[in-house]
Amino acid sequence: MTVVAEDDTGLGGFAHVVFDEDGRWGSLVGDVHVVQHRRRTGLGAALLSRAAQVVVERATGDAMYLWVLEQNTAAQKFYRALGGTCVEEAPVSPPVAYHPGSPAHPPCSASPGPTPRCSRRPADDEPHGRPGGTRHDR
Repeated sequence: MTVVAEDDTGLGGFAHVVFDEDGRWGSLVGDVHVVQHRRRTGLGAALLSRAAQVVVERATGDAMYLWVLEQNTAAQKFYRALGGTCVEEAPVSPPVAYHPGSPAHPPCSASPGPTPRCSRRPADDEPHGRPGGTRHDR
């Protein structure tokens, strides 16, 4: 499921969620993106909030989680501000780059390091439907 934010100027951002992707952690927030000129306006938090509402309405459970690369400290800060906590780290393979029409060649990337898996579960007195943060879980 993808939540999209648009206005008169075009696409502002989106959040993509895979319902019930993991039996333990719940629905995977696979991608959140806000266009550069709309960052730090509350749009990212609004997208995640709406995504969380849809998870509560349609998924088996209300938990949400996501993965954030270790070097993406801005995203980690964003998810922590929404109540997310890092609950797991795991190494990731570097992406493989191929050029159309050329033979495969070694990947071009920085060395992979652990990737935090963060999570956030709502407190007992907190309403459901609030956004999760870094595996960040909700």
